Amino acid sequence: MPDTGTRATGPDGQPGATPDPAAPAHGFGAYRRVLAVPGMTPLYLVGVLARVPHTGGGIALTLHVTEGLGRSYLQAGLVTAALTVGIALGSPWRGRLVDRHGLRRALVASVVSMPVLWTAAALAPFWLLLPVALAAGALAVPVFTVVRQAIGVIVPEDARRTAFALDSVLVEASFVAGPPLVVLAATQVDARVALVAIGVGEALAGVLLALLDPRLRSGPPRTASGTSATAGLAAGLTGGDDRRVRALRVRRPGWLSPGLAAMYACAFGTALVLSGSEIGIYAVLRGLDEVGLVGWVFAAWGVASGAGGLVYGALRRGASSPLVLLAWLSAATLPLALATTPLLLLVLLVPAGVLTAPTLSASADGVSRRISDENRGEAMGWHGSAVTAGFSLGAPLAGAAADALGPWSAFLVVALVSGALAALGLLLVRRARRPGGLRTPRSAPAGR
Repeated sequence: MPDTGTRATGPDGQPGATPDPAAPAHGFGAYRRVLAVPGMTPLYLVGVLARVPHTGGGIALTLHVTEGLGRSYLQAGLVTAALTVGIALGSPWRGRLVDRHGLRRALVASVVSMPVLWTAAALAPFWLLLPVALAAGALAVPVFTVVRQAIGVIVPEDARRTAFALDSVLVEASFVAGPPLVVLAATQVDARVALVAIGVGEALAGVLLALLDPRLRSGPPRTASGTSATAGLAAGLTGGDDRRVRALRVRRPGWLSPGLAAMYACAFGTALVLSGSEIGIYAVLRGLDEVGLVGWVFAAWGVASGAGGLVYGALRRGASSPLVLLAWLSAATLPLALATTPLLLLVLLVPAGVLTAPTLSASADGVSRRISDENRGEAMGWHGSAVTAGFSLGAPLAGAAADALGPWSAFLVVALVSGALAALGLLLVRRARRPGGLRTPRSAPAGR
């Protein structure tokens, strides 16, 4: 949905559909507009702090398995996959729990279990590490889902692309901090210390989110097409919209459009190429006996991604569709297979990094624009599941390639798979646009 350059005011006082000429519609002034929305600045601050331990989990497990337990890249990828599969399985039902019972009740299990599970991961033998990592993922603090769900509710629709882009930039800020701290703890002390610290950090992240308790639902429900809550409520008095809302609650597939499915495929492909690149970066530097540089290379990767996200969010309109951005990200990942020195790896990583935050934020924005308020938590939970499922497949896929052929092949394999996903997603959306193509559910807007 294109930006309209308007600001809307709903019945709860939040920005809605009334034009606001003073509000900048594009450029870096768009970020000031987002930060001026009540509740957004503390949400971003808590989000960036809460994500720091989360971003270090994968590399901490990789270091623990390869360096501490002396296992292969494939085995390290399987443990990372178990963690992310757990997150993928847990995100939708956690989203439904938030929808039905509120954020604070949904966070209790995470706050209690995270220190226990991550300490168990530090002490467990390899055969027990897989189920422990799976449980840690299933009960992880759903910080990514919560922050993006809150953005979809709090921020006016015409400013959401900028808001999601800023969120992706701040994710990269967490990524700049998390992995280097983990690598420092693992190389200077012990990887087990890093795992325990992640568990404590996750619990503190849950406490911060519970104290903030951001608004995750609008007042009166909205229709999926983005019409005003007041109009939806008035129509509900006649019974029409009320029946539609009940259908959204009962028939889960009712809100899944071809465009929404394409956004999930985009999120999956983006995560797959990123997680595979993480394993590839680590494998290249380990092969060069430069493991100590892993955190710094990851930090530079995050800075490049953050810069790309800032530019993308400042554009008046999105530079391209999320699926086209994924295709470009896949193409930019292919040259990393040529990296033979740390400096060359760093140089080749910059173009892929610049495309990372825009691609992630574009898929989240695409989901938010295609779903009604009644199912927002579950829909964003499935977006989180798509991301974590991509991470779960990308790590072992890249690890198996690195073990069999060499570190360079990790980048090649995941880039080709994610590029194929981008092409399939574009075909799906194009077919849905054609007359007589894929049917779009009435309860959701047509996919693009």
